[in-house]
Amino acid sequence: MAPLGFATALNMLILPKVDLLDRFHVIRAISQTWGKDMDIGSLSSDLFTKGWHVVRGRLLANIAKSKGENKKKKLKTYKYLFNNRDGLLDLDKRGLPVKHFCTLGAAEGNVDKLVCHRMRGRGCSWS
Repeated sequence: MAPLGFATALNMLILPKVDLLDRFHVIRAISQTWGKDMDIGSLSSDLFTKGWHVVRGRLLANIAKSKGENKKKKLKTYKYLFNNRDGLLDLDKRGLPVKHFCTLGAAEGNVDKLVCHRMRGRGCSWS
């Protein structure tokens, strides 16, 4: 019998599976896009605790005032947030029938550090 892959073993668990975006990358995208124009603390707090529908209007109003490359950048980040809106709300705010939450973590943050460390620090190759 062949060994089970990680995805197969994970699918065998009887647990609710929901998406949760890595907060570091969401906040970085928001800060780089709207950092000079909006209160990022309030925006991210509302986004993670109240949901997409609460911040959508503020973002659209700010985008409407923008021009040129700045507007394109804001539209790109807006689309990213819109396309991933189901993964933005904190798990405890979703009304899920689970009392204690745990995550498998976010791979993106770890990959950034690994690539930086291996390629710059130690000079290793990927093979």
